Amino acid sequence: MHVGRKPDQPPDLGKHSDLTRVEVLSGDVGDICTRESSPSFGPEDRVQLLQWNQNITQPGKSCVHTLIQEKALTQPDAPAIHSWDGAMTYAELDRSSSAVAAHLTSVGIGSEVLVPLCYGKSRWAVVAMLAVLKAGGAFVLIDQALPMQRMQAICDQIRPKIVITSSQHAAVGANFASKVVVVDERSEFALDPSWQSPPASPENALYVMFTSGSTGQPKGVVVEHKSYSNHALACAKCMSLDSSARVLQFTSYAFDITILEILGTLIVGGCVCIPSDEERLGNLAGAINALHVNTLMLTPSVSRLLTPADIPCVKTLVLAGEPMTAEDIGKWTGKVTLVNGYGPAECTVLSTIQNDMQLSSHPRDIGRAVGCTSWVVDQDDPCQLLPIGAIGELLIEGPNVGRGYLNREALTRRAFINSPPWRNQFPGWDVYDRMYKTGDLVQYASDGSLRYIGRKDLQVKLRGQRLELAEVEHYVRVCFPSAGTVICEKIVRNDLSCSQAEILVAFVHVHSPGSSDSGRNPLPAGAADLAPPSDTFREQVETAAGDLHKVLPAYMIPTVFLPLYRVPLSPTGKTDRRHLNSLAQLLPRSAIEAYGVQQRAFKRAPSTPEEWQLRVLWSDILGLPADDIGADDDFFWLGANSLDAMKMVSRGHARGMLGLTVPAVFEFPTLSALAPVIHQRRIEDHIASLPRPEWDFSCLPASVTEEWQSSDIVAVLPTTDFQRIYLDAGLKNYYIWRIDRPIDVDQLQHALQTLCDQVPVLRSLFVRHADTTLQVVLRRMQVELTQTIVDEDSVDEECRSWCAIDNNSPEVPDGSPYFKPILISSKPSKHILILRLSHAQFDGSTLPHLLGALVRAYQGHELSQPVVDFTAYMQHRLARRTPAAYCFWRDYLHGASLLGWDWLTGNASGDNTIHRAFVVGIDKFPLSSPPRGITMATLVKAAWALALARLSKQTDLVFGHTVSGRNMPIPDVDRMAGCCINTAPIRVRIQPAWTAHELLRHVHTQYTRTLDYETIEPSEIMAQCTAWQGKPDFGSVVTHNQFDNAATAVLEGASDRLEPLHLGISEDVFQSMSWPVQLMTELHGSEMEVIILASSHMLPQDRADWMIGNFKQACLDLLNSGTSSPLQLDDTSKGPVVG
Repeated sequence: MHVGRKPDQPPDLGKHSDLTRVEVLSGDVGDICTRESSPSFGPEDRVQLLQWNQNITQPGKSCVHTLIQEKALTQPDAPAIHSWDGAMTYAELDRSSSAVAAHLTSVGIGSEVLVPLCYGKSRWAVVAMLAVLKAGGAFVLIDQALPMQRMQAICDQIRPKIVITSSQHAAVGANFASKVVVVDERSEFALDPSWQSPPASPENALYVMFTSGSTGQPKGVVVEHKSYSNHALACAKCMSLDSSARVLQFTSYAFDITILEILGTLIVGGCVCIPSDEERLGNLAGAINALHVNTLMLTPSVSRLLTPADIPCVKTLVLAGEPMTAEDIGKWTGKVTLVNGYGPAECTVLSTIQNDMQLSSHPRDIGRAVGCTSWVVDQDDPCQLLPIGAIGELLIEGPNVGRGYLNREALTRRAFINSPPWRNQFPGWDVYDRMYKTGDLVQYASDGSLRYIGRKDLQVKLRGQRLELAEVEHYVRVCFPSAGTVICEKIVRNDLSCSQAEILVAFVHVHSPGSSDSGRNPLPAGAADLAPPSDTFREQVETAAGDLHKVLPAYMIPTVFLPLYRVPLSPTGKTDRRHLNSLAQLLPRSAIEAYGVQQRAFKRAPSTPEEWQLRVLWSDILGLPADDIGADDDFFWLGANSLDAMKMVSRGHARGMLGLTVPAVFEFPTLSALAPVIHQRRIEDHIASLPRPEWDFSCLPASVTEEWQSSDIVAVLPTTDFQRIYLDAGLKNYYIWRIDRPIDVDQLQHALQTLCDQVPVLRSLFVRHADTTLQVVLRRMQVELTQTIVDEDSVDEECRSWCAIDNNSPEVPDGSPYFKPILISSKPSKHILILRLSHAQFDGSTLPHLLGALVRAYQGHELSQPVVDFTAYMQHRLARRTPAAYCFWRDYLHGASLLGWDWLTGNASGDNTIHRAFVVGIDKFPLSSPPRGITMATLVKAAWALALARLSKQTDLVFGHTVSGRNMPIPDVDRMAGCCINTAPIRVRIQPAWTAHELLRHVHTQYTRTLDYETIEPSEIMAQCTAWQGKPDFGSVVTHNQFDNAATAVLEGASDRLEPLHLGISEDVFQSMSWPVQLMTELHGSEMEVIILASSHMLPQDRADWMIGNFKQACLDLLNSGTSSPLQLDDTSKGPVVG
């Protein structure tokens, strides 16, 4: 954005079009024209400003720690801190900080003594902060993420007597002061009841906040108690911040919003919520929800990592630090109270607030001054007050203006000026001695709010962090000895990565940039000032960048270095920054990348599975083609920033890369270095961090607690909807293993016990609790193998008879296991082993592993301990019940309705019907007959949708489909024993002109959209995401079975099978099950078996036959229609007569 040297009126004021006292120009705000003279300030402007600037507060008469102590007296038991490392009430915070303060006074801390605090995110940082204030001193927060030289430069200006830190950072703190005081959970400070906090004055320093300085040294802003106390209360009132507030302490200690998050919350009696550094950067939404945060203060860039659905507990969102966009407003308005805040560090955090942003609000509307007065003056002459609507520099006057810069008197005089003569035109107000020149260009709107235009100098905001370009230029010159001149510019690019809109570019004038790459010159015409890329220059950049990381925080290090043949000059003989800015914006991405440190003649391809996985993840986040990313590439040199690192961790965890953390990304930024880390985190550690189920031993009925002690129980878990269908019906399943050779019965008994010890689902009891069923996992369960000896010819008959009698007996009582083995033998070489289970304990993935483990145990092999068991799986599954998941299903199903069956059935009734038929013609096609990328399961779902559409005349269809429930980032989840199956809805919206291929692709896409949320229970989706009534059955359910119902293993050289014994389902049992209509398919070689299972009053026999015929025809149409012919949606079949 180019701002002219004289203020003027922008052309498009929207709703503020009545600002006619200043000339309106054509164009937009980015084209502000230069005028020879400034517009004059008139009587109408004076009257308006008198009206707008009446809310100035008085300087605070109390110290900040006194206000917090008052809260400890009036609400001692209220929560003051809720942190990852512990919680404190106001009384506990008061006692702990007083004990530390007493020690600090004994070692010389008092009035105007500056004390650096070196902490990561922790409740003890707040304790130390308050302790310093009670001792009479002022604190200086040191961000541990800063380079050591930067921290040292800050402490060199403070010259501290002591540094306060944690045990973890004590070694670092020892570099800054001769005495280190450790304040954390290991510390013990005794408080003398007679100790009194030394008297303090509101004129005393409260804190010093260091920001970027143009001389190469950070500059410290000194803020006094009187500047903060009343002003913070005024800001809190404007944002409706009170004792009910739970404010996230997200911001870095290098950013002054931290002070508002902590002290601003405590002085109104709210709770400061502190995530761990890992949660803050790697799982922000999870931390917000776990801490029950209702108020956030973020930069717009960070807010874009979240969605309202992710964080339903948040009611107020304050965006500050950089301009928001219309997209930010559209995303958050209506979901939270959206606040736009503005304020330089020199003026106590927030000076202006727009406390209720609406869709109609301008994104750069920063509101009115809060507790202070705002003035707009000529940017070259602060003695000239400008009329309303003119663009000029913002001055801030009031009690919130800081004392000045620490030990920088000349700089203080330039920025903190005496009140100009025009101030006398406004009598009746308290006149403060000084005003702060912000360097920000603004204009008044007709309602008294301010609109932010931009900066007038070389100070810029880069992703919420303020920096002086001159300071960056200074350090680049120091670290780039061959540079003659260095010019740094903030460039806005939208093509380097999906989030990298703002980058810092360093233009380096070098006398010898080196020979250009052979045969390559990616520079476009008009870039004559730029030298072409070369290995020599890239090597210089690589060295300079490494040195810069030692002295500057990451956000101040240029992303791109461009070599200049010559420095372009403006007509006045000054460096033409505007030309350089435009040049960097217009360079194609290929040219930008050609200058990168990682650009070489070729890129080494990934060589391990982890490197390949990581490259795909980087490609997704940065918006770069995967082929452009090599094994030696640096994440940050590819254009990434800390926000991208947070995205990488979040998305990586969803893909099973549990070792990814933001610190690891910074420590190992190259692909090959980071790849070995991604799976290092132990799954046990990850499981330990997941939410625990809410049930325990106390929930269990007497039938369980009388037989088992709490020490006998490993876990009490909920059951899934799918499990409860079978448990509520009392269904049992029987699997038989025919063994036609001699066996050792004792050895088999031992093998069964070993299997039960290793597989927790076999030790599960299912018990009623309130209106649900819980699964209780025992630590150990004694397995009793019962053997029955019969005649040789009676083995099969006895097996079936035992199963039938057991199946017809009452359901398994609470506190008794479903798992039961029976051995029927006729002679030493003929046996049948019966394993009784519940389908709530297994699914198609489980049986082969159960049989294989049993055989290995019988053969005397030690069974390997599973990486995770069903208990850990259920923790993962419960953790997926997030607000984002429910929001997805609400959006996915919005406007849809369930398809009833009266259009087909009338109200017929009769016996349950199980109808089997073969889809004629499928055997003519190989199994690979669906188009490439389409599975047979997708074909089945698409055919069912097409059949329903043809018969019901509806094209927006929802039905259920059975999913494995194992799509989770858990090692060996496919081998884990347990019932993970779920029923998820799928929505198919058929368009009349679609071809078969288009419908198949649509169904495939609709399925893949649901993958991350497919484990949400059907009952929860129905209740929380739809207005549908009735059972959670989605009208019909499609199941394509890809597992063999039998399992095979080899025992002593012979192949054995564990096969299901089908006993049928009684009408009473089936009527109690939820699904009205089930379509089940299974492949047998080149044929597909189709089963429709339904209650007869829903789908009588003749209509079941008819539906199978229609389904078969739909399958054939989808396989034979080709890619160009539209599908026929009209039903040409002659169905049975209804009625």
